[in-house]
Amino acid sequence: MRSPGPILTPSTFPIDSGFVFGTNHYQDKAKATLLSLPQGVTQGQLTEIKVWFGYKRSGLSSQTYQLNLYTGDATSGPSGSPFATRQFTLANVNADDNLQTTESPTVHTITPSVYVSSNFFVSVDFGTYGLGDAGMAALASSPALGQRVPEEWELWSDNSWHNISDAWFTGGGNGGSLWIEATIQTGVSSAGSEDGNVPGAFALGQNYPNPFNPETAFDIALPIAAHTTVIVYDMLGRQVALLMDRDLDAGIHTIRWNAGGMASGIYFYRMEAENFVSIQKMVLLR
Repeated sequence: MRSPGPILTPSTFPIDSGFVFGTNHYQDKAKATLLSLPQGVTQGQLTEIKVWFGYKRSGLSSQTYQLNLYTGDATSGPSGSPFATRQFTLANVNADDNLQTTESPTVHTITPSVYVSSNFFVSVDFGTYGLGDAGMAALASSPALGQRVPEEWELWSDNSWHNISDAWFTGGGNGGSLWIEATIQTGVSSAGSEDGNVPGAFALGQNYPNPFNPETAFDIALPIAAHTTVIVYDMLGRQVALLMDRDLDAGIHTIRWNAGGMASGIYFYRMEAENFVSIQKMVLLR
């Protein structure tokens, strides 16, 4: 076992939960979890990452953290440098103060989206920090979450990754865990010009089924090849998912959205291609 750095008094932060803290007296830098695409799928388009946080210090303002994506495997852990990085502000984290949160996740829209292979790591990286920053945020760790993904890898201050699941989960122990989910578009079903199925105009179809829970699909029509974006918004006009942002061939394309983790309600999806813009409404009913 490692020896911690200088021990911090309880007044430094209200709860010392040990390793689940992203910033603690060990001065660990990051935690990572391995995610896998469905069996048989070799590539997907990552559009958002949800992370459950159990604590954040009050008064946070400009402090940031990163979500880093790594290649690697369950044996060797994250490999090399991140192939994608997105930075976010700790002040915007959804969290309570007791590490037993039932809060909604913090939803991170990955713009532009990133292509991932069948196995990849998502790390929550708090970076290098001083002792005065210890305890500024923690990752969720509690059976109250209802779903838990074992935390397997930890980045130490010497920039080396370590598998810690044996240390914290031996015998089914309840040492702690990460809960991270990823929304991934695993492909677009298409009927293109090679099938003689070229529509005469741009169009955005109504989703089916509607209402849906939790997955739905809809067709888009392109009379010519075009860069196409499809974005989902909630009732307040906030972007909640980026389903498409790339060049597509002419044809009919079917796009699927899995709204797992989203609240029931009305959502709008917007398609833009060339000078064509169209919006449709869909209802998530749990």
